[in-house]
Amino acid sequence: MAIDYKIGRCTRRCAVSDRVLAYGEGFVSVLVDEGREVRRIDIAPECWTEAPENAIGWWKAQLVDPGREKPLAPNEVLLQLLEKWRTSAGHKAIRYLLALLLVRRKVLRHDSAELLKTESPANTGPNLLRLYSPHTDAVFEVEEVLPQPHEAEELDAKLIELIHADAA
Repeated sequence: MAIDYKIGRCTRRCAVSDRVLAYGEGFVSVLVDEGREVRRIDIAPECWTEAPENAIGWWKAQLVDPGREKPLAPNEVLLQLLEKWRTSAGHKAIRYLLALLLVRRKVLRHDSAELLKTESPANTGPNLLRLYSPHTDAVFEVEEVLPQPHEAEELDAKLIELIHADAA
């Protein structure tokens, strides 16, 4: 059974120094386990050393000025890209991250009926994430490819470039 946690938005304030974060500034967001709750804290780069012991996960972000925020690419375009990269060996890691983003946006979801029909106990190949689009009635199989630490920044930049439509 999946548990949905309500994760707050960026606080715009460093949890260590209590300094207000400026637009355009980078920071690290951390999800910390506090027993029955998960809390988000934001940390300015000069205060970041390592994740707290009770951290569940963390990521780098940049505080975007709401007046200058670029529009997001339409979900249909991202689904088309996910399909286009289906057979491209060079796009496995970014395709996996794109699929996870589309799950987070609730464009794709796990379809348990589809999983039961297609899983094979003798499967010795790569793990496949099987996702369903209720809007297009399409099923996507995405190989689980965890990015290597040395790829993380490059993949992050590519994903940001993908999801933001050209403002020009």
